[in-house]
Amino acid sequence: MAIDTISSKIFFAYFALVGALFVFTSGPDMLNDMVHVDKENNRVGNSFEGTLGELDDLTIEVGTVYCEVIGTLAIMTAMAIYFEGSTMRTFATQLPFVLIQAKHINVNGLIPPVPVMVLGGITLLAGIYQAFVASGKGTDYGKYIFIVQNVINFVAFTVDPAQIVKDTWPTVDGAALETGTLFVGVIQLYAAMMVVLFVVDGPLNQAVAMTMGMGQLYRDVVLNDSGPPLPVLVLFVVVFLSSVYGVVAAKDAPKKRSD
Repeated sequence: MAIDTISSKIFFAYFALVGALFVFTSGPDMLNDMVHVDKENNRVGNSFEGTLGELDDLTIEVGTVYCEVIGTLAIMTAMAIYFEGSTMRTFATQLPFVLIQAKHINVNGLIPPVPVMVLGGITLLAGIYQAFVASGKGTDYGKYIFIVQNVINFVAFTVDPAQIVKDTWPTVDGAALETGTLFVGVIQLYAAMMVVLFVVDGPLNQAVAMTMGMGQLYRDVVLNDSGPPLPVLVLFVVVFLSSVYGVVAAKDAPKKRSD
């Protein structure tokens, strides 16, 4: 397993904890901490000094669904590190993604973008084949399909993030659309991080992923005047510093002798 250093343990614990938090506790309370609207239901930033209004039902629904997706992606990030080097890696990392889509379809009555669902199912099947049929023998096609999936998702979610929201809620507008678009920006980050985690070996992959995350944090907090709950933000910076330290510590570690 890949969580054999302090930095990788911190990385794993952060994303597993935050993932569970966003999946299982997302709702009005969490959204009110991250998203603010004025009396006319226009989204405003964290620096807004006027009188805040109430989030409408659609904004809460959109925000809650995307918080669950973001939480799932955080869990996937933890799985990608925990199972690094294992034949179970693609399967274990992809499974939460398919499960959250199934939940949104069967419980929430929502249909995620069809290409995302189809590609997600294909990737899971490839992961199942590699884990339970091929048993690690031959080329790990599941890994490469997983990488391709996330490259495609990154491009699609970056080119027109608002349309991604409208694919699920065709009539969405106003604060709900702005909120969904903000959260799609976080999903863009996770898609890029998945590619890095699968292409680059640890501990460098964790440091690169967290450096990208710091860029997203700047975009959300400074440019979009929004951002995650303060404890999540502070811990994210701690994980970034820990990941950078992990690369430095690996370079300074004594080489193992082969004789």
